[in-house]
Amino acid sequence: WNEDKSLIVHGAKPTELDGYERKAKEAFNLSWEQLEWRRQKRRDMADPALFSQEYPLTPEEAFLASGRMVFAWDAIKIQDDEAKKTPLKWRGDLVDAGASWRVDPREDGPLQIWKSQEDRQRYLITVDCGQGIRGRDYSVADIWNMRSWEQVAQFRGHPDPDKFIDIVYGLGCMYGWGVIAVEDNYPGNSIIDGLTRKKYPNMWIDPSGDARDERAAARPGFKTTEKTKNIFVSDLRQALRDMDIRINSHYTIMELNSFIVNDSGKMEAAEGCHDDTVISA
Repeated sequence: WNEDKSLIVHGAKPTELDGYERKAKEAFNLSWEQLEWRRQKRRDMADPALFSQEYPLTPEEAFLASGRMVFAWDAIKIQDDEAKKTPLKWRGDLVDAGASWRVDPREDGPLQIWKSQEDRQRYLITVDCGQGIRGRDYSVADIWNMRSWEQVAQFRGHPDPDKFIDIVYGLGCMYGWGVIAVEDNYPGNSIIDGLTRKKYPNMWIDPSGDARDERAAARPGFKTTEKTKNIFVSDLRQALRDMDIRINSHYTIMELNSFIVNDSGKMEAAEGCHDDTVISA
């Protein structure tokens, strides 16, 4: 509502503020005229508690007020506060240098690295693949330290699926040939096939494959269905509450905030938002 310049009370004077008003004024640079409009509007409403739902300052405030956020806002806030303490080491483009891989610096590059690969440490690379079309779903690869479950790096961009195969392979190489787990849904199955052709040595195998079918039992990757998605989300909610996971990407934190239950009861990204990093997490 603060972006609508007509929502003011002309001539409003400074007055004592409550705790919410002080924080909102500082965070959003609200004027005294805007704050007075908010007060008067709340007084006019039959249920002032609905103000944040009807007139939110942020999408997160709207979802929280309406009870539609899937993940606990306080758990996300803790992750956000901790992430701000973790400096970004590199950001840029992942480049194949022949015998090795390097990061060419770029301020808005798709690859962010908070911590480099450590000796004798195991890593998991989780992958959610998009179609490489700008404005649509992102392709995401998260690298997790398998001892601390800290997110140490993240790729998030719109490469062509063929190019994304090389990127995921390169990330695995950079992080000690870590275990790669790819969503085995279109177009992710093309990433699995590409990594298999490149003989990547450490693919995660779905243990839920049908044991009567040797090929199904050995299929790398994970399937996302309504049933498995509910399990994934439930596990992530628990991990966030218990602080069993450490997130450093502001993109992941942003998408956790806007991951909601829609009017039909389905869990998904809010309109105009994405959930690719949520699926990867």
